[in-house]
Amino acid sequence: MAIIGEFIGEFKSYRSVDYISFINDEASYYSTILGHNGVGKSAILQSLDFFFNSSVSWIRNNQTKSYDSSYVSVLVKLNKIAWEKFIKKNFKAKADELLDATEKVNKIVNDFLDNDIPETSQLTLKKLKQNQPEVGDDEYCLLIGLTNERACTTKPLETAFKSSINGDEMDLLYKAVSLYHTYIYIPTDSGTRSILKLNGENISKTLTESTTTKIIRVLGKEKILSTNMTAIEFINNELDNYVDEINRDLSINDSAYSYAAKNHGKLRTSDLAEQVVMAYFETRQLLKNNATPLLNLSSGEQRQAVIDVMSSLLKKRESKIEKGRFIFAIDEPEMSQDIDNIFRQFEVLENLANISHHQVIVTTHWYGVLPTTKEGSLIYVESDTHGSKTTTIKLQDLFAPRAKKCYQTIFF
Repeated sequence: MAIIGEFIGEFKSYRSVDYISFINDEASYYSTILGHNGVGKSAILQSLDFFFNSSVSWIRNNQTKSYDSSYVSVLVKLNKIAWEKFIKKNFKAKADELLDATEKVNKIVNDFLDNDIPETSQLTLKKLKQNQPEVGDDEYCLLIGLTNERACTTKPLETAFKSSINGDEMDLLYKAVSLYHTYIYIPTDSGTRSILKLNGENISKTLTESTTTKIIRVLGKEKILSTNMTAIEFINNELDNYVDEINRDLSINDSAYSYAAKNHGKLRTSDLAEQVVMAYFETRQLLKNNATPLLNLSSGEQRQAVIDVMSSLLKKRESKIEKGRFIFAIDEPEMSQDIDNIFRQFEVLENLANISHHQVIVTTHWYGVLPTTKEGSLIYVESDTHGSKTTTIKLQDLFAPRAKKCYQTIFF
């Protein structure tokens, strides 16, 4: 029930395609990305931001001459029962089509993972096989990607996919996967205001189910204005009438444009509840000790506040995975911190992953994370003639033979 790996190509320092393994098994949802400056640590988090959030732009590798390998493809593992409940609730009209596409992609990916690959295969595919994830009978394993122009792709498994699934099915599957996962990314260079402002959209998704249900009940139950309509029915009716008037005016003026409904075409109580929460939190600011706005605190205190607030919000949310999954990614939690606070910062993040079971991915320069982390994966990033490349090991296995080259590079 997490991102277990990512293919990234021609993005920032990744001149060629590399496979980054986040999770080999479900022992931990915590990944630490370590490496020197400029090797491509933040690029991993930024590429995931591009994949999950449509407002984020592609960052081209400056040595790229073509866009043949400019894509990000994500490998996700999903609980079957939870995924099916999510699809049936959020994609009612397309549920059968989506679940059929899910089965197709799951079979293609699992067939690839179960079979040997030729010695002539791409290095990235060999790397995927070396870091092969464990997939249970109760889980789906899906691969879906985006090109630099946001077109869906099945790279680098396009040969395995062949013509088994069409573009419309992949587009729909991407929409569902990106909706199911909420990716929250805190970079090092975010402005103070954008970091500390409680983002209403993210908060609305972290709400407990009981809070959301109460708001929906009010919107869908109470009759208003002697119309025998509920609040949501009244709002839909008024907006429908307004849109009809606009369309009539456009028609009179011989305009080729008109407003047409997408999907269900009506506001649902759940839509309005989300907007209510967003508007509510946009009017609030974070204070320290009920007095000092966080904008007036030091950069270290501000970063500590971001981690504390996001941890608190995510812990409050129920663990019902049919409601979707959260991924919290942050660059350099130790930045501008006193040494005695650094241990606490990383402890909070590790607990968020391994106790609250939300996926957490961090980049860091702090090598103290190695002996202090109880469970998780280490992704070591370095540069070579082909750009950035990564090595993933379990932190518990740091001094195992397979990790020898990695830890020698780190420490010596």
